[in-house]
Amino acid sequence: MSTVTNTDQDPSVSRVRPTRARTLRIVALLFPVIILVILEQVFLAGGWFIADGHGAYRVNYEPGTIFLPAMERIVVMPKPADELRIFALGGSTTAGAYVDQPFASRMLPQLQSALVDRQVNVINAGVGAFASHRLLEIVKRTCLSDPDLLVVYMGHNEFLEPVFFDKSGTLAKVERFQRTLRRSRVINGLIELFNVDDLLPKPTLPSHFFGRTNFPLIRSQAQYDRCLRFLEANLRAMIATARSNNVPIVFVPAIPNPLYPPLDPAHGPNVDLHAWESMWARVQQHTDQQEWAEAVALIEQLHAIDDQYALSHYTLGMVWLEQGKPDRALEPLAQAVLTDKRGNRSNVDIIDVIRSVCERENVPVVDLTDIFHRRLQEDFFELKTTGKQTLFVDHCHPTESGHQMIADEINRFLLSQLGADG
Repeated sequence: MSTVTNTDQDPSVSRVRPTRARTLRIVALLFPVIILVILEQVFLAGGWFIADGHGAYRVNYEPGTIFLPAMERIVVMPKPADELRIFALGGSTTAGAYVDQPFASRMLPQLQSALVDRQVNVINAGVGAFASHRLLEIVKRTCLSDPDLLVVYMGHNEFLEPVFFDKSGTLAKVERFQRTLRRSRVINGLIELFNVDDLLPKPTLPSHFFGRTNFPLIRSQAQYDRCLRFLEANLRAMIATARSNNVPIVFVPAIPNPLYPPLDPAHGPNVDLHAWESMWARVQQHTDQQEWAEAVALIEQLHAIDDQYALSHYTLGMVWLEQGKPDRALEPLAQAVLTDKRGNRSNVDIIDVIRSVCERENVPVVDLTDIFHRRLQEDFFELKTTGKQTLFVDHCHPTESGHQMIADEINRFLLSQLGADG
């Protein structure tokens, strides 16, 4: 007896198998994404591998670059057991431009008299025109000398070296690529664990840099923003380097001279220059005739047209000082420095970056703003009557008196931390 077997398959069964296979393929494709999302949330909850989009801005230097030509011998000198070794790092202000005794030298007598059981050694590691990326290299080298403290006075030179002028340059491309990648905590973790940054291309900077006078230094908002991000990355690298060597570090944001006029003012976009120049001529007439209230009112009208012109902010600040109102003068004078395209002195954005990074990293900051601003009116009258200031030589370099103020404020902080009488 023969049997007939029906080999026709149930249509519903044939539909289930492809659907299940398709589902499995989709799950397989989505599985890595799901894992990444889970890890991202875990890292977020744990506060690990912060996703800030800033990336690791790094540069190379020509072979044979010596960052401390006068100090390579000092850096490798053994430290006596009773020595308190402090390095002062920075640019030309720290190095002592235009003065006989920079603040590093002025720190020593008070510290030594207060710390009689230690041999205090304050070593000046300032190099003119050095910005944060070159100061990072000095931090690396001074940490080899077993220092007890690094004091970093910085901020004036961040736009000086032409690292970012070419939008199509290597560092600009790497920076944009890394900013995109580093918006993910997972990517940040992988970069840090496997040190991928070292594999990325980096520009090579010259072995010697003495500054530049190709003004204005600030050429575009994009370049300005990249310089601030570069500053932030270098600050974080300095802090990480100091911590990895168990060396305390303190930052002192450089103070610009608010009474020095802006040398590269520039109008904002789409400004009616004819209307502006007409009103600006009237402002100058009012100031020449010492009609301060009228000048203030007219400048405020001008700022409604264009608030990017540094010279109008500067004029407003000086008008307030003419009336003996330094508190009213501070904001427009700071705005004048901020909007000056010359770019060869610190400004409120640079100071804010230093403060914010140090706050996040729990690193101390010695803030000189208040002690210098308290002398603003006095310094203005000195400038008006003698043509010279008591606190500044030029746009950023302090006088002997200014250096003494810096030394006193740093010492006040250090001695309070050490629990010593100052």
